[in-house]
Amino acid sequence: RYRHTAVVCGDAMFTFGGVDKTQYRFPDLHEYNFTTRHWAKVGTMSVQPSARTFHKTVVHEGYMYILGGFDGRRLNDMYRILLRNKSDLERCHKQLADQVSSPPVPTGAYADGGTASTG
Repeated sequence: RYRHTAVVCGDAMFTFGGVDKTQYRFPDLHEYNFTTRHWAKVGTMSVQPSARTFHKTVVHEGYMYILGGFDGRRLNDMYRILLRNKSDLERCHKQLADQVSSPPVPTGAYADGGTASTG
């Protein structure tokens, strides 16, 4: 599969669309959960976008927006798919914040592959 899109939302990556070497276009949405390391096919509650390539996707506030692309003809459409509700996003953000440690204390400056003393 190639010419698909992938976006990250919360603790997962979502992929949509794409094509294989026989030029079969995929109309499916998959989720890869970073915590469980598991792939799952995702069903949509709304109208599912047609199979496509050369599209763009963005995530905003738990929704995945699929823009345009090509399904044998040029597309000028947009779909919105709910990936995570507000409470799911808050849970994921809290988990990520709890996992973040303090950044390392710099001990020197790096330039052109070398080091320079800071003091």
